[in-house]
Amino acid sequence: YLTSRNEPLLAWLHMSPQASHVDHGVLICAPVGFEQLHANRSLRHLADAVARQGIPTLRFDWHGTGDSAGSDADPSRRAAWHQNVRDAIAWMRNTLGCRRISIVGLRMGAMLAVEAIGPDECDNLVLWAPVTCGKSFMRQMQTIEQMTELRPRPTDAAAGDIEAAGFLVSEETAEQFTKLNLLQKQLSCLQALV
Repeated sequence: YLTSRNEPLLAWLHMSPQASHVDHGVLICAPVGFEQLHANRSLRHLADAVARQGIPTLRFDWHGTGDSAGSDADPSRRAAWHQNVRDAIAWMRNTLGCRRISIVGLRMGAMLAVEAIGPDECDNLVLWAPVTCGKSFMRQMQTIEQMTELRPRPTDAAAGDIEAAGFLVSEETAEQFTKLNLLQKQLSCLQALV
């Protein structure tokens, strides 16, 4: 477990015992919700493959997901998840001694990673099928919820919450996600460079 926001964050370190140095590390940011569940095995195989090349690779469960502390009903999910990325990077730098960090983000993990990092926090960034528009992503979650409406809603779900394939997205988190736009963020970054 790593510490993120003063709470335990479950993480897996994939590292070859033959690795001669750990100058470069890879951080994998998984998607959220049911996509995290479905991507778990593929991301584990990816981390193993990268580690076999002598590069330590770290995966983690987002705060409130999997075996990390918290719940999906906690407030400020977006801020918590941004902090998870920054804390994982800090752990790799401070504990492993990685001077260079590459990030692989899948779906919403890609969006969250881009939002969380500053210009000097990452050397390489791989955005794998990124969510580019949070509003569209939340519409997909609502569609999944509507397709399974025959099942009773969880008793702890508020009226504005979305329960998509067994994963709760609180109304606050849904509102935060609808404001995300990766393409708009990239355009503002490019304009700042000009």
